[in-house]
Amino acid sequence: MHTLEQRTQHASAFALPGRSRPGNHVPPARFDRALFSEVLDSIDEAYVAFEANGAVVCRNHAFEQLGDDEHQLEHEGRRLALSYAHSGEITHSRVREFATAGASYRMRVTHVGSSADHSRLVLVAYERGAPARPALAAHYRLTPRELKVAQLVAEGHTNSSVAAALGVSTHTVRHHVARLLAKLGAARRGEIAARFWKR
Repeated sequence: MHTLEQRTQHASAFALPGRSRPGNHVPPARFDRALFSEVLDSIDEAYVAFEANGAVVCRNHAFEQLGDDEHQLEHEGRRLALSYAHSGEITHSRVREFATAGASYRMRVTHVGSSADHSRLVLVAYERGAPARPALAAHYRLTPRELKVAQLVAEGHTNSSVAAALGVSTHTVRHHVARLLAKLGAARRGEIAARFWKR
């Protein structure tokens, strides 16, 4: 069975702008989305392909079958893809975890093509995990808002970005984080992430 990189490498020779077709030195006129989508659809794992600017190129069938908030999944994948594409390093931010109301997810990022042009097309894989932390909320008696703050902190957000995501002040977020630390018996933010992602 071919790896994702081998399958997409073959498709990219035909589909990516600026690349030569096999046995031919004329670059293709435009990106062939249908061909690339067909390659991604042959993979059982959920994938979304992004351009370096964060635009969605295509989603595979497995992604559409996740049955969760596709907008939120795409948003989180785009954040990871942009971080990866602009880092200039293949090993930067390769894995990220986050949770929706329905499940937890682990995202992995890879690229299509050689190292020299890895930012041209970025692929994000989505691995669905257990339902999002109801046991954590019940055990520590967290409110829905505290659970959401815990999720955002676990994803690495600052107080300012949590405030922007929730539409509240940074003072309110500091209050929520302080209450979370107290309820979890934690001394620092990293412990919130450790408890949140613990399986």
